[in-house]
Amino acid sequence: MASEAGASSKREIAYDAFKGVAIFAVVAHHVLGFSTRRFADSGTAEWWTYQVLNRLTHFAVPSFLFLSALLLARSLATSGDLRAFYSKRVMGSLYPYLLWSLIYCLVRAYIGNETTDVGGVSVPTPLSSLNGWINVFIWGKASYHLYFLSILLQMTVLLPVFVWMVRRFRANWALLIGVALIAQLAFYLANANWRGVFEAFVPYTGTSVIWYLLPICVGVWCGLNRSLKQDDNGWYLGVAWLFAIAGIGVYLLMDLTLVEWDGSSPLPWYYNNSVRDLSLMVNATGLSLLLMYARWSSLGGGPAVGVVLLFGAESLGVFLVHPLILRFLGGPTVGGIFDSLPGAALWLFVFLCALSIAFVAATSKLRVHRLLFGR
Repeated sequence: MASEAGASSKREIAYDAFKGVAIFAVVAHHVLGFSTRRFADSGTAEWWTYQVLNRLTHFAVPSFLFLSALLLARSLATSGDLRAFYSKRVMGSLYPYLLWSLIYCLVRAYIGNETTDVGGVSVPTPLSSLNGWINVFIWGKASYHLYFLSILLQMTVLLPVFVWMVRRFRANWALLIGVALIAQLAFYLANANWRGVFEAFVPYTGTSVIWYLLPICVGVWCGLNRSLKQDDNGWYLGVAWLFAIAGIGVYLLMDLTLVEWDGSSPLPWYYNNSVRDLSLMVNATGLSLLLMYARWSSLGGGPAVGVVLLFGAESLGVFLVHPLILRFLGGPTVGGIFDSLPGAALWLFVFLCALSIAFVAATSKLRVHRLLFGR
């Protein structure tokens, strides 16, 4: 029993550490995007620094999907009860997605003045038409970050299909990687060349589960086949390092040349960004494997590790609320304070993280955590 408890504790540490790193990357991504527009002049060294750091955080969403696929696949494989599996996801994923989509629509309407008159009634513009309702509640367009939960819900619905497909590769991880890579690139190329055909069925292909096929398939495979033991994993961790390094190298090279790109490149793959998009998925998959199987418990219990684990445990709440807080911090009054500070982006990141985790902690104290976040 003691060894089982220890293994469980190590798993929880690994999951929370993974989520902690990823949620810091999400917050940093949004802060750096804001800082590029607010604190730096285009083309300066500071501007380029923000651009590079911003790209280094792009792994976060596909990595979150990797971990979600791993945990969901493990849960489904363990219980085998589809009804219980989906019932749990209603409160864990669907409820907070719908609630916060509505909250952000109201914020846009009554703070951002995005309203439309419908039959003499002022309503939030995103909810002023049937197409708007579909975009908000199906495709996660109430706010720029909620598309992640839309993809998570799509993946949850389709998880039995992913599990069935991945089980065909149970004994051959290398074959799974190869097939997933080819399928992912084929989709990107097809989407780039026949976008109109895809958009007739899926208007936002980047907000579809197939856009993240590679990390999801590898995550499902790990959930079905791998424990957190460190034995017998040397070769595939080598592949993980290769993916992480080669992926980010190609992604930075291609994406940073597209920052001010005018579309004149004669290269078809350059034009449709397929290789760039694939390189990000390769990088995110490699980093996800490294994060998942890192020896987190060997780092001890210092304050830095404690902060990462805290943010990991509360990653959903931080994810949902931080763009709302960033909206206020970036306003003309409060934002003016950051304008005068050296290293404004770093200060903004620290304040945003602190206020986000404080808000989530306050919801626990006020006993509304489950009401707001579904868990």
